[in-house]
Amino acid sequence: MVWQRRRWIGTMDELLVMEQWFAEGDDLVSRYDDALAALAHTDVEVWFADAVRAGVQVQSAQHFRRDWLNGTAIPGVERDAIEAALRDGFTAAITDGRDTELPMSIVWVMLGEGPRAFDVNHIVGANAVTVVISVPVGTKGAPSDNTD
Repeated sequence: MVWQRRRWIGTMDELLVMEQWFAEGDDLVSRYDDALAALAHTDVEVWFADAVRAGVQVQSAQHFRRDWLNGTAIPGVERDAIEAALRDGFTAAITDGRDTELPMSIVWVMLGEGPRAFDVNHIVGANAVTVVISVPVGTKGAPSDNTD
């Protein structure tokens, strides 16, 4: 089988910070509860404030607002769809993390073509809840070497 395009899986600094925030600890359930409370708001500025409290740099939040929510990073995906996928995907993952008291891991996967390739899902494993953010092949911010 010959792949026309190589798939890519990875992470980014902001996701690693979130993994550290949702690592094991006595207050893990409390951190999950706080994140769920933030995600319950429709104002993404509340999300950003919670992410900054968790250790994400202000510049990263600005980049996310400017490039991701305004459609530069994932062309063809409307802001409302990005917000809904992030809110719904992370709410489900964080809820499962809280209920199982497992830490969280987060990966970013380039997979598929077009706006339908963008989604946020999760898997509850034996040792962690893993959030999978899938984006279309060629999404900006990924390595430029994404084709064979």
